[in-house]
Amino acid sequence: MDIGFVTNCLGETTIYDAVKVAVDLGFDCLEVGPSVGRDREAFVVIQKNERIYIHSFIYGRNFLSHLSKERQVFRNEIYRLLDLAIDVGVRQITTSTGVDPDLSLDDNIKVAIEFWEPLFEQALDAGVRLALEFCPAAGNFALGPYAWERLLAATERWPNFGLNYDPSHLLWQFIDPYTPIAEFSKYIFSVHIKDTIVWHDRLAKHGILTPYALIEETAHGTQELRPLWWDYRLPGEGDLDLARFLNSLNMIGYKGVLLLENEDKGYVGSTELVVKGLQVGLDTIRSAL
Repeated sequence: MDIGFVTNCLGETTIYDAVKVAVDLGFDCLEVGPSVGRDREAFVVIQKNERIYIHSFIYGRNFLSHLSKERQVFRNEIYRLLDLAIDVGVRQITTSTGVDPDLSLDDNIKVAIEFWEPLFEQALDAGVRLALEFCPAAGNFALGPYAWERLLAATERWPNFGLNYDPSHLLWQFIDPYTPIAEFSKYIFSVHIKDTIVWHDRLAKHGILTPYALIEETAHGTQELRPLWWDYRLPGEGDLDLARFLNSLNMIGYKGVLLLENEDKGYVGSTELVVKGLQVGLDTIRSAL
């Protein structure tokens, strides 16, 4: 399996700088986020000439937002991103469903498909896959196996739609991150390797329904609300049994990429720390493999 990383941890940068980090550390590929400048010519050069390749673009937003201007910005951007992916030879976009909190699950699926259908069709014709990154903060209604099953059944006519499997989002929802791998094996297009730690002493004091939360500015320029009792970690530094997780992937014959996602507070704040985090994460993954 090739190992790459998600570029969001680098903050605002160029694709050439992201590739240099990947080459220097020994990665195989990249998932390119919105904080990397959209330089079409550079993407073409890298896809043709570099040892590192761009596996995917990632752009998760609430495409069903009640704010009409915001919703239109997000929708316009995902179409531009698909055009760019087709143009430069990137074969996957990792994204979200969007969510309307006033609607039921079935109605969310219905309105999501109304938006996504023409994009699914265009991507299918071009050989581009769309993978659901089921991060709650990205704007999603399909956050776990029950909703995935309903959504995937409703979109079965598009074989280019599947999952980007990220165990970190399941851990803090108290969803088993291992068992669904076998159930959804044919839909797993890519994997994010990220860990989560749950502080049970904090959980005992705050519970899960507190109206207060941490407000954080991420490296790629978006704000996230996070409860006080959990946080993301590099693989091997949280609650995920990495060996069991990778073995579960091996058991289904998974041959796709493993994409390290560095959102660990101990490895952000400077380029040096971010790069150190990527190196630590890569070494951990290789050791577990």
